[in-house]
Amino acid sequence: MNKFIFIFCVITSCCSITFSQSVVNSTTPIHATIVQGLSISHAQKTSLEYGEIVLSGQAVTASIEPSHGAVLLVAGSPDKNVTVTYSPAILSNESWAKQNSGRKSSIVFTPNLENTGKNDLYLNPSKIVSGNSYKLEKVKNDGRLYLWVGGSIYVDKTQADGDYEGTFTVNVTY
Repeated sequence: MNKFIFIFCVITSCCSITFSQSVVNSTTPIHATIVQGLSISHAQKTSLEYGEIVLSGQAVTASIEPSHGAVLLVAGSPDKNVTVTYSPAILSNESWAKQNSGRKSSIVFTPNLENTGKNDLYLNPSKIVSGNSYKLEKVKNDGRLYLWVGGSIYVDKTQADGDYEGTFTVNVTY
């Protein structure tokens, strides 16, 4: 009899497990936004040239206004905001100093950027502040933002001679 009760209990528990199971489900919404990749290219003048700066016993600040500087075109999805970041750049005369047995030195380039939206002409510019966002304005199927790059260099009255070179970098992200 005990055997019978044991078998009955095993069968009953298996059936109750089978019959007591239920199916539960959940749904999760899925969303994706596809945007054009960003690109940045030189639209006009590709470098900033300060020319010869003659030391005359006084410090001098040489400047190039954005309207006379390099012009960059940022392209991507229309009406999307992009964040523009940049920092001062260091210019060095190291290569010149090595070739001419001169004194190594550096100077700081302080950037000054402006934008003209989708306009490739220097009309109604507004200042670009590093870390701020700007809208890519629609031109046909693209979004565009023209960046005008100028800036200044401070040359101390005891600055070492030489050809000073460096690279200025602008980062643009969605």
